[in-house]
Amino acid sequence: MNLTTNNQQSFSTESTVVLTRIRVEFFSNNNCNASGGGLIKTIDMNGGDGVSFPSGTYTSSGVSNYALCQRYDSSNGCTALYDAFTANTQQSLRFTYSYGVGSGGPGDVTGSCMSGGESSGYKETILDWSANGGVSQWGACSGNSCGFSQSYNEQLPSTYTSYPLISITSSTAASWQIMMGSAYSISAIITDGSSTLTPLVTMSSYPDLSISPSSCNLDSSNPSTSSCTFIITPYSGTSDYSFWNALNESNSSVNGNNPLIISNNNIFLNFSATNNARINGSASPLVMSNINGSIITPYIYLPQTGQTPILPINPAPTGSDGDIHAGIPWAYVSSGNTTPNPRFTDDGCQVTDNLTGLIWIKDPSTVNSGNALTWYDALTTAASGTWCGQTAGSWRMPNFNEAMSLLNFAVVDNSTWLNNQNFNNISRLDHYWISTTIAGNNAYVFTMIFSSSVFGTNGIDKPNPIGKLFPVRGTTTTPALVPQTGQTPTLPYTATAGSDGALQEGTAWPSPRFTTGSGPESNCVTDKLTGLTWVRDPSTINSATKLPWSSALYIVGSGNWCGYSDWRVPNINEFRSLLNYAYSNSSAWLMYGTGDSTSPNCDGACFINISNNRYWTSTTNPSNISNALCLDIQGGGYSNFPKDGTVEDWDPIPRYDCAAWAVRGGS
Repeated sequence: MNLTTNNQQSFSTESTVVLTRIRVEFFSNNNCNASGGGLIKTIDMNGGDGVSFPSGTYTSSGVSNYALCQRYDSSNGCTALYDAFTANTQQSLRFTYSYGVGSGGPGDVTGSCMSGGESSGYKETILDWSANGGVSQWGACSGNSCGFSQSYNEQLPSTYTSYPLISITSSTAASWQIMMGSAYSISAIITDGSSTLTPLVTMSSYPDLSISPSSCNLDSSNPSTSSCTFIITPYSGTSDYSFWNALNESNSSVNGNNPLIISNNNIFLNFSATNNARINGSASPLVMSNINGSIITPYIYLPQTGQTPILPINPAPTGSDGDIHAGIPWAYVSSGNTTPNPRFTDDGCQVTDNLTGLIWIKDPSTVNSGNALTWYDALTTAASGTWCGQTAGSWRMPNFNEAMSLLNFAVVDNSTWLNNQNFNNISRLDHYWISTTIAGNNAYVFTMIFSSSVFGTNGIDKPNPIGKLFPVRGTTTTPALVPQTGQTPTLPYTATAGSDGALQEGTAWPSPRFTTGSGPESNCVTDKLTGLTWVRDPSTINSATKLPWSSALYIVGSGNWCGYSDWRVPNINEFRSLLNYAYSNSSAWLMYGTGDSTSPNCDGACFINISNNRYWTSTTNPSNISNALCLDIQGGGYSNFPKDGTVEDWDPIPRYDCAAWAVRGGS
């Protein structure tokens, strides 16, 4: 342990300066930021009409520091400072020098922020060595002689001149937390003069970070350039397999189906500014260190839809599903290394989908001799089935999300595709029962017709002996966890045994599920389930006007919302992830949660102005490539519409059927 009584604060002048006051400010943070109650104590040492300081260096003494302690707390002196320091209620201090008229004043020159080195936890104060029995590791007093952990010197100008004043407004939080694929944001405002502000950000765990823009030209005389927001993305991804996969993080491990929180306690922010600008009251550069940050992984990662740069359109239009191929790359990677590979494996009786971990009957024609059943009988048959050597209760009827996980949106006929992927005898025309009841009509449930699955699903009344059973078993596993549909034992109705609401198969949703951004990101909502970030108010996109598919791709792809420019039209998998099958109107649920328009209940993350019932996806209909899929955000289904609009015989002007929405991240 080294005594540090000789480490003192000092200032130097090249010629005589006249100072009327030296101010000492104490802060509760380690970056001398006064906002948010950060300034906790101010001590002024006044010099009347001014005290002349000839050229030289002037250093504080232990006695003067001890006197400052007494002014900090007249009863307990440095002991009070030490207690505040130990409790983290005082972490930094700063000297400000007031120039008199004889030196170009009145005006203030603010010194740099005094915060400690790494061994001090990045804190600094005037400390009494005897106050804690001589065990202080940061600063020290011996008797009446007090010091700091480091020496500080401020070079004062010969005469006062005004400086541009820049405030860093959003970097004061003790810690940040973002969703993987999102970014930290820092805002700067200039209130006087002009300056170019350049950030340098380092994170020990994330060397592949990106900062945009690289600098900002701030000018207080122009409202359009008086502020700037920097977007810091810890990892942007440099390959096709660039989705934020926690398994690729060296300091992370899989924790069941729960999200990972990857912490980084060594975020350093370094801001430099031209024209001698003062940043948060301190001379440039301003260094803010030891900021804690964490990145939360999504609960699930959505898979690709199957569309590629050449399927079903060659080449895929810019911004379309096949062009972007967002999601876990089971269908396409430019390097050719798709994952998982192979997608399906079988043991002669059952087929494992290595993408989702679900296990399916290889040949559904062996179930009930291939005969049709009512929905109720199909539930019972599935629950009692012992196919492939399994015990009763192992098999179930798939819910909506489980059935949809089998689809490949690059092919015209999924029954043919699946029969070429280790399955046998999946019918083109048969209805296959799904355990998910249609909210709003308890008499009907969803079914799947694999030959026309890209057109949506069909609602069939439960007692109708028209559907067949395609059993599934097992719990979903990585890489593409299948989420729950939202149905519960009581929503949308009291659940029948073996149905979706009774079993609630799939990865459970986080609660709350959505978070709303603040400040420049207030028009964005992040879904913690998928990691996707959505424009909160879709009416800000093309004024909510319906438009051609190509226009939607262009407008969204070139848009900038919440400081981001990497937006895209969502593919069918991404858009469907917003649906809650416990409610008949998912748009109302997205806006009001479990409440309503007069009393919303959505944990502050409500979407707003979802005024259209249909929105474009980026996914082309492979059966008719002049059409694309639109999601019915209210009813929960999806249909295909002409990309260039519908033209009636009696009206040559195209009628556009779908509006645009924007998504980013998550992949």
